Amino acid sequence: MSCHHCDIWNNPYLSRLSLEEVKNLFSSDIIQESYKHHGDFFDVAISWWEPMLIENLEEVMDLVDSLVPGSIHSISTNGTLPKRLLQVLLHWKKQGKSLRKINISLDGNQINHDMQRWQSWSFQRSIKTIQKIKKVFPDQHIELKLTITKQNHKDIIYIGKLANKLGVFFSFKPVENMTNYTNQWWDIHSDFTNEEINEIEKQIVKNRYIEKQSFYINPNFFNAIPEYLRNWLGEAKKACQVAKNSVTIMPDGKTYWCILMKSVWSIKENSIDQVWEWEQIKKQRNEILSWECPECMLMCWSFKSKNMYA
Repeated sequence: MSCHHCDIWNNPYLSRLSLEEVKNLFSSDIIQESYKHHGDFFDVAISWWEPMLIENLEEVMDLVDSLVPGSIHSISTNGTLPKRLLQVLLHWKKQGKSLRKINISLDGNQINHDMQRWQSWSFQRSIKTIQKIKKVFPDQHIELKLTITKQNHKDIIYIGKLANKLGVFFSFKPVENMTNYTNQWWDIHSDFTNEEINEIEKQIVKNRYIEKQSFYINPNFFNAIPEYLRNWLGEAKKACQVAKNSVTIMPDGKTYWCILMKSVWSIKENSIDQVWEWEQIKKQRNEILSWECPECMLMCWSFKSKNMYA
């Protein structure tokens, strides 16, 4: 894929984390202590541009599971490599394991999705992948994930109905211009006009498909999107837990506390135990905790919590 709203596919990633580096990461004191503390809530999410392109993915998953058992909860994919995805799922099932959720990105109706991905076959391939997974693993939770852009902002209800028809969940969030992460090569237009925001709001209010999403995400996350797009968040920010509870590691080792902020170290060069007390690390984490950070509406620890918007 060559998505308009994300240029992560344009990054050559000349180096990759080795199995030894993965082992060192999950053997670190901080990760092990966190795993013991959070227990079943300790969550390893496998993402990247397209994780089905990782040739030794099963080996990586086996290694992670041996160090933090039961922690791999989800895989995010564009759903265009069904045979590879089923291969991974079958490998996992043979070991008596399962994923809590598979996230499959679908960016609007067929025309809008394919135009944003630069591939005319992408939409249908993703749909067939979902159908195959549901046939082989009928109890597997799947979530369609829509990134709202100017091109597909009228497709929220459509994706909700499609998810309902396929027997899967769905979620959506506004596109973000993440210049340190997924938009390193070019900026994107992430601002919406008042007319577009009103159209988004119209599709969210009293949308019965959204109410079904409470299994994973508090529905009020979605209800807050129109006001966020009107720049509401600057006056009513919610407590973000990323600095305390999350870390994002890219294939080349570049590591983030928050994906909207700059990466300040590489896991290839220093372990998480080594950098924990670095002044620049503490400074960035404190900026997040005190809200001296970029405004966002990402579905991570800021808004995904079931306790938000009570």
